[in-house]
Amino acid sequence: MSARWWRWQDWSLGAKSAAAVAVPLASLLAALSFNYRLQQDLNAADAEVRRALAIQADIQTLHTQLAEAATGVRGYLLTGRDDFLTPYLRARDALPGTLAELRRNISDPQVMAHLESASALLERKQQSLEELRLQGRQLAPAELQAHLIRSKQVLDALRGEVRAMQSRETDLVAEYSDKARRALHRNFWMDIVSSILVLASGVGAFLLLYSGVVRRVQRLALNAERLAQGAPLAALPAGRDELGQLADRLHNASLLLAKRAAEAQSANQAKTQFLSRISHELRTPLNAILGFAQLLESDLQGSAQAPQVEQILLAGRHLLALIDEVLDIARIESGSLKLKLEAQPLQPLIQEACDLVAPLATRHRIRLQHSGEHENLAALADRQRLLQVLINLLSNAIKYNRPQGEVRISLQESEGKVRIAVQDSGVGIPAAQIPRLFTPFDRLGAESGTVEGTGLGLAVSRQLMLHMGGDIEVSSKPGQGSVFVLRLDMAQAQVNETAAPALAPAAGLTLSQPRAMQYVLVIEDNASNLALLQAVIARRAGWHLVAARDGAEGLRQARALRPALILLDLHLPLMSGEAVLAELRGDPSFAQTPIVIISADALPATIERLRAAGASDYLTKPLAVSRVLTLLDRSGA
Repeated sequence: MSARWWRWQDWSLGAKSAAAVAVPLASLLAALSFNYRLQQDLNAADAEVRRALAIQADIQTLHTQLAEAATGVRGYLLTGRDDFLTPYLRARDALPGTLAELRRNISDPQVMAHLESASALLERKQQSLEELRLQGRQLAPAELQAHLIRSKQVLDALRGEVRAMQSRETDLVAEYSDKARRALHRNFWMDIVSSILVLASGVGAFLLLYSGVVRRVQRLALNAERLAQGAPLAALPAGRDELGQLADRLHNASLLLAKRAAEAQSANQAKTQFLSRISHELRTPLNAILGFAQLLESDLQGSAQAPQVEQILLAGRHLLALIDEVLDIARIESGSLKLKLEAQPLQPLIQEACDLVAPLATRHRIRLQHSGEHENLAALADRQRLLQVLINLLSNAIKYNRPQGEVRISLQESEGKVRIAVQDSGVGIPAAQIPRLFTPFDRLGAESGTVEGTGLGLAVSRQLMLHMGGDIEVSSKPGQGSVFVLRLDMAQAQVNETAAPALAPAAGLTLSQPRAMQYVLVIEDNASNLALLQAVIARRAGWHLVAARDGAEGLRQARALRPALILLDLHLPLMSGEAVLAELRGDPSFAQTPIVIISADALPATIERLRAAGASDYLTKPLAVSRVLTLLDRSGA
């Protein structure tokens, strides 16, 4: 316990604070006490000097009164006039008071002895002067002369005593003054020393408090920041006070957070793998459903079965949209969403979004109105994601509108910001429900209606806007409609003069004219997907499909046939599609052969990785049949 008591780091914060205050305070009180005593000595010395000076003044007054008394009596004897006795009478009355004042003030034995002698002589002198006043004019000259001689002798003796007193008091004044000077000098130096001691104790207390509290608090704050960033904590001096306990808890928290971060990272990796896998597992059957439905749609145009095929396509695409939105939410939450922010001219982008939702508007009998103002306005955004947000807002404005309603989209510029407003004439949204608009899977009760939806579109759109440095603002009046406003940073529009012209779409899903036979190698292990590709490729004359069910067989077929096009599934048994791609690109004879990845893995990171590895293109499942046909037309040209 004693060792702990002497260890400063183990003191409690209360004890440290008390010590930090008590040490300089005690030094200050000690200095004040000592200074008070010195001041008392100085005051005593000063009082002694003043008393000595007062005694000197009284001695001088005594001498003056004696001289006035003697002079008054002599003048009376010579002139006989009574007015000459006035100074005598005044001095006679004042002398007892002067002697009494001297007795009160004199403390020096020598001066007091002279004063007693002077008092006796003064009494004799007063008797002599009184006799001269009363009888001096009747005395014979000889008697008068003798009396005056005796009186003078007494006066001379009295004056001697007074001079002795004066001399002694002068010495005392010098002595007292020297003592006062020494006291003042001592007080001056003690003031300096005490000030230095108080300052030193204050600085020492501050340093102790700083080292024991402030510096450790700063390090704890730094460790708190490191803890928030997941960085290792800096070492702290050991201590058993509150700060030491806090440091121990932070250390334990850092270990716990590190463990949880590792678990979260592992869970995130598992989540990413799960998303990739579930995306593949869901998209693979959808590929066959939507692929064959597209072929049926082409083959059954105008027939009685066409509406049923259209319903298959609508349901499949709705399911695909749900999968995409769930994946988007997961990417945003995991921080794996990558955006490419560039200056995007807004008028072409808005026009493209309007063109894409035009069939939906026609089906719901909604009029789309697009303002053509601000043609040169551009925003800093990711083109694909901004288009996704615009399509989502326009689709909602159409689906939740009234019959024969309208949707207006307009651009505004304000203080370096671009505002894209989508206004509808629908039923509006109650104010109490607006805060729930961007909550995932919350459709505000619309799930019981006839409008299809997932409740994810606005949540994804809001997150995408935030990641692009913008936001979505909402205002609505029930019965009058709603306005959704996209707010983005304004940018300088850039014209890309080197952009390649858009590819011409494939010439429908019908059979093409015959031409020279070319091989397309399809490396795919799923029978339904392979059947779909076989049906699609059959619509282009001049192409012959060769199938391989695994990677090794695909490599053998590719080297034997030298196909004009290779369609490569990513997830293959025994040997992955990525490994097959690496083998083919490592062979110079396949340097110019188009190798297109076909996969249900739609994660952007996967697509970028495969393109960087040498894939000519990347088609995600479910396949758009028109894209496959366009690919065949381009490869066979």
